[in-house]
Amino acid sequence: MTAILVLSLILALLVAIFAVQNINAVQISFLLWKIEEISLVLVILGSAAAGALSVFFVSLYKNIKLRIEVHRLKAENKGYLDELEVLRGGRDGADGRIECES
Repeated sequence: MTAILVLSLILALLVAIFAVQNINAVQISFLLWKIEEISLVLVILGSAAAGALSVFFVSLYKNIKLRIEVHRLKAENKGYLDELEVLRGGRDGADGRIECES
């Protein structure tokens, strides 16, 4: 986990350096939107932020899904443990107690 954090910070630093070195004004066109003059720094940083945000939401979705699965499995496991305890309790009373009638 620490290695991923360090690599993420290095990547963020590289993106920031790249953005600061490209300060020219550019024209942006996307579908029906058109921006005549915008700094390339804003385009680069905005794109990086949008990518990070999309990764965050995908990770959040997966994390919530896994937490729900863990909760379900814990409840199922508790049910099995309770059932095992009942079965052991019923068997313990009969262990070795066979009475002979003669």
